[in-house]
Amino acid sequence: MVKKRLKTDYLILGWILLTATWNILSTVIGINGITTYLYIGLVVFWMVSVYEEIPDRFVQFRMELGGVMLILLFVVRVIRWDYAVTGSFLDRFCWYLYYVPLLVTPVLSLAITQHIGTRNARRTAINVLTGLCVTLCLIILMSDYHTLGVVITYSNGSAHGKLGPVAYVSIGWYMLLSLISFGIILGKCRVSASRKLVHIPVITQLLGLIAWSVYYANGGSSPKAWGISLYNLQEVEMFIFLGLWESCILIGLIPGNSLIKERDWIRDGIRQSVSSKMAELKLIFDRLRNCGDEKTFREDLIELGCLGAYVKRRANLELIADKEGFLNTQELSLSIRESFEYYELAGVSTGYEETGKAEVPSLLIITAYEFFDKIMGSGLLNACYVKVQVSQEHEHISFKMSVDVGMEPFEAADALLRREWVSEEILDILGAKVKCSESDDTFRFELNARYSMRKTPKNLLKRSREMSRVDYGLLGLAAFLSLEQEAMAEKIRIHDTLGRCLLMTKGYLLNSARVDKDALFFEWNRAMSNIDEASQESSENSESVDYSTCIRQAKSMGVDVLLSGTIPANKQLRSVIDTAITVHITNILRHTAGRKAYVSIESDEKSCIIVLKEDAAELDGAASSEINETVKETGGLKNLRYRVESAGGTMKVTPGPEFTIRIELPFDAD
Repeated sequence: MVKKRLKTDYLILGWILLTATWNILSTVIGINGITTYLYIGLVVFWMVSVYEEIPDRFVQFRMELGGVMLILLFVVRVIRWDYAVTGSFLDRFCWYLYYVPLLVTPVLSLAITQHIGTRNARRTAINVLTGLCVTLCLIILMSDYHTLGVVITYSNGSAHGKLGPVAYVSIGWYMLLSLISFGIILGKCRVSASRKLVHIPVITQLLGLIAWSVYYANGGSSPKAWGISLYNLQEVEMFIFLGLWESCILIGLIPGNSLIKERDWIRDGIRQSVSSKMAELKLIFDRLRNCGDEKTFREDLIELGCLGAYVKRRANLELIADKEGFLNTQELSLSIRESFEYYELAGVSTGYEETGKAEVPSLLIITAYEFFDKIMGSGLLNACYVKVQVSQEHEHISFKMSVDVGMEPFEAADALLRREWVSEEILDILGAKVKCSESDDTFRFELNARYSMRKTPKNLLKRSREMSRVDYGLLGLAAFLSLEQEAMAEKIRIHDTLGRCLLMTKGYLLNSARVDKDALFFEWNRAMSNIDEASQESSENSESVDYSTCIRQAKSMGVDVLLSGTIPANKQLRSVIDTAITVHITNILRHTAGRKAYVSIESDEKSCIIVLKEDAAELDGAASSEINETVKETGGLKNLRYRVESAGGTMKVTPGPEFTIRIELPFDAD
């Protein structure tokens, strides 16, 4: 939700409340006619705010024109009831003119909603509807010459209207296009970050529908209470359409200037939160490029792998945290185990034990992984054993992570004991404690937390934001701004880009003869540029080779990738497909004994279907059983599902000996 726009909406709601209050008081004190002008002023104020807020000229113009149509409703009512003589041409024309905004506004609303989230608006359909709308308006306005529109008769000094066939068509037109617009909004909320706030447009439209139904149930006239007229049709129209459009701005479905500024803030915040780690990666990478000794090169490459694995896994944890608020302790297990893979290559003896599993606040999991990383990166370790214990008692969950390390020399370990690993603010938020001890040349570091299951992530984040000194990277920033889609896009790029680099790095360390050193340099160099956005050209040029690079890396590690079909030219689809191939190959290398991966791509005019399958012919029964038991949507699979669904597609995972991922993406995905 865009906080700056929320202030404008509070002012608009206050304005409506003031006008409704005045409407009641005017009946008591006998001053009438001002309510209409207050509503006109409200629409004008909203139009000015839209002009300043919405940068998209297509949307802005149609919202402004919609505001004009709503004002026309109020103006026509004032002229007809206050100035026109009953039975005059002006009286009849105002009656006919009343239908013009009712016909035009739904078309504008449909054009706006179709335009949301796509660069390829369906202009042809809108142009056809616009032509039909103009035709209906002309028929209604010329009702004096035929009986197809509205037939007006006068008796006892008042006018009576009889609807013709075109008038009934106009009412059906209004209802149908309005419902379609609302349906489009619901659909686009479902596949975007706005889905968590979909209740806002739903509530506004539901209230508008109730008011509209009550109006017509009352014989097409204003409902009254204690002799006071509550509202008129034009006020209902204003609430329905302004409510729908303003809801789309408020929840970020229609980007405004304030939203764009906050998106930039998010990107800057993300880069800042990993800037220290990225700076370290660059320093190590620069050493690699200038290193001529193979032994030193491997040592630096291992260090690069350890640090890269942490940054990748940290981005992955925060991706899931932004979506769910809670994380399973298994995610911490996966993160630590991947880091251990690179520390083992450095000669560190490692071990991991997990007792119990539970869903815990994501802030706790991320803090625990950062706690682990700081310990591993602070001295010369020769051994590390991590134990995670989770237990549940009634409404409380206890979490304990102990890290036992053996270190050389002793001075480094002594400094390690005196170090403050987690800030007091974070410990206070989590209700956690840190304890350090030494026994027989082994140093133990413990992180303990106990919390109530009633405590939600929102409570934790609210408390964290109240402490100004707490700066907790991507998680706090994304939650504070509630713009997860933009933040996730940045994290996905970090996760996927480093994933490819680590895949190739591990291949080189295991068998340097199978991985070309120049290709390894190229991949890491591209990662540095892509994540830091130092070179947009490098990023753009790399899009077309990402999947092929991944396939080459897989082959160098003993997995043949058989690709059938053609990857589409659409950049958004290519990006998702590239991620799918990377995740599939990574899962094969990390979790199975398979040596072949099949990637099938089929496209038609509307969609693209991607099927990723593993050949289980070479697997024995034990391996097949292991696949069945261990395939869960964590880490890369979870992120892949998010990317697919954000693009408007669907994803189905079938476990078993032939592990299969089936993805269907629409060609108008944004």
